[in-house]
Amino acid sequence: LSSSELDVFYNRQLYLKPLVIDLSNNYYVGSMVKITIDYTAPQFNFVTDITNMNISSDSITKINVTTTDTDIKSARIYIDNTNISVYNEIISNNIIQFTIPNNQIETTGVADFKIILTDIAGNTSYKSIAIYLVDKKPPTANILSH
Repeated sequence: LSSSELDVFYNRQLYLKPLVIDLSNNYYVGSMVKITIDYTAPQFNFVTDITNMNISSDSITKINVTTTDTDIKSARIYIDNTNISVYNEIISNNIIQFTIPNNQIETTGVADFKIILTDIAGNTSYKSIAIYLVDKKPPTANILSH
C-alpha cells in the first residue's frame, strides 16, 4: 500500500494475515499480525506543580506528567539542551515520573528544562518546562565580632 492508501487507516489497527504462493501453487498462510498506523505525536501535561520549583544541591526532584499515548518508547529531560540521565518510570496508567538526581545537574543559575517524549512509532513531542533557579552552592556566612 502507498502512503496515501494508508491514510485511510490513520490511527487505526489493522490485522493482516500473510499469504505466500509460489509458481507451483504451493502456499503458506502466516499468523495474524496486528499493525497500528500512528502519525500522532504523544501529548502530555504536567501533574507536578512546576511553578516556582527550585532545585538545590541536596535535593532529588520528581516531576510527573500524564500522556495520552500508551506506547511511549522514550522519555527524556534536557537541561540547557543537554540530555541528563534521569530515571523515569510509568507509575500508573499513563503517568510518567521523572526522578532527577542532583548530581546530574552541572549548571548553577537559570536553566531551561525540556521534556521530550517519543512513542514506538517514532512520533516525538516536547515541551519546555520553564526556567528555574538551580542552586548548587551552599550559603556562606561571615562571623562579625564586636
